Amino acid sequence: MDPDHAAEYKRRANAYAAQIESLDASIKAELDAIPAYQRKVVTSASDLAKIIDQIRAQGTWTTIHLLGDTLTCG
Repeated sequence: MDPDHAAEYKRRANAYAAQIESLDASIKAELDAIPAYQRKVVTSASDLAKIIDQIRAQGTWTTIHLLGDTLTCG
């Protein structure tokens, strides 16, 4: 489609793939630091709100790790 710029496209694609692989490794390392029995998968804001409500109902403090951010609630 654009052979004149094929090398540049390939270079950018390789750089992007390297960024994705680095991000993937970083996320895996963050998750591995949390014991499996303490992990919860949150797929929506309403799921997160339910977990926070459960924590508050139990009267305990906890820390929730959100891929680079931390939320402390209780």
